[in-house]
Amino acid sequence: MTLQFDYRRFSLTSPAIALGGALTRDKPVIPVTVIGPTNSYLVWGLLDPGSDDTVFDEDLAELLGIDLDNAPFADLIGVGGSAIRVRYAPVTFRLWSPHERREWSALVGFPEGSRSAAQSLRVAAKQGETHSGWAEGP
Repeated sequence: MTLQFDYRRFSLTSPAIALGGALTRDKPVIPVTVIGPTNSYLVWGLLDPGSDDTVFDEDLAELLGIDLDNAPFADLIGVGGSAIRVRYAPVTFRLWSPHERREWSALVGFPEGSRSAAQSLRVAAKQGETHSGWAEGP
């Protein structure tokens, strides 16, 4: 079996020239549970097959119970040419559907100084945001 996910439509603040002036853009954003040493969180993850690394905001590491003090790090250079320091730690990912569940471990990056996941998680929890047809997996 194959897990299948719908694209989600996002509103844009200005017309997308590459899309003929469209005011929306569809993206492959999926619900994924990220599991750390002491906690787990359901987050929306953007699938980006062109990305070299998987990264989350640094505050998600704290919420998951991950200590980044002695974690290995690398300085990564993004599209704009600026370097950012990223610390790496293991997490477990869980994807599920009504018929199937997948779980695997991976080293993921947490860019230093990135602090928006906790706020996003609180907003999503407050709004009761869920993916149509999906619920927290076992």
